[in-house]
Amino acid sequence: VLVEITNDYMNYILSNASSEDIVFISNRIVTIYSQPINVEQEKLYKDALFFDKNGKSISRSKSLKLWFRDLESFIYKAKERNINIIYILPVPEFRESAQACLFSANRKNCSEIDKNFLRKNYSSIYNNFKNLEKNFDNLILIDPFQTFCNEKKCFMFGNDFDNNEKVSYYNDNNHLSLTGSRKLYKKIDIVLKNTISRGNDFEFVPFLEKKDIRF
Repeated sequence: VLVEITNDYMNYILSNASSEDIVFISNRIVTIYSQPINVEQEKLYKDALFFDKNGKSISRSKSLKLWFRDLESFIYKAKERNINIIYILPVPEFRESAQACLFSANRKNCSEIDKNFLRKNYSSIYNNFKNLEKNFDNLILIDPFQTFCNEKKCFMFGNDFDNNEKVSYYNDNNHLSLTGSRKLYKKIDIVLKNTISRGNDFEFVPFLEKKDIRF
């Protein structure tokens, strides 16, 4: 059913998009295609079932190949129509939620995670994306690791925009908060201004103000 819904979305976009349109894609593909790092993900990972288009049961690895094959087909068709794809790669995920980490006795440990560990855990996914990037000039990848990580660690919290408080960049362990979204948007904004041919005379929908978790 999920495959059919995805295909319906792709067909709808290709049928209605115009030349020079930009399609954003962002999803949590790591949830079922990378090793789980917390209890909630373990259940999703364990319970996941995979089928081909004929309803035949297939392995996780075969499913991943088919998923990227369909994505490649979508990008190819978009290229033929002069449509750009901006794909936001997976965000760093943490073992505990921001709420749990806020009250943890070892807050630093739960609010940081080893960058190389996550990179290795996502390696099969990243390799597929990098191969697509090499083959399609209408595909632009945005990597949240560049926003929320240094060379060794990824961080759940940091300074707010006024540098007055420490706030969480996450609402839980894998969904960005207002501040986290605005930090990532800086990167998206640069990509958009470089992609949109009519220049910088455009405005995007402003962020709705919402309280972040304070540390």
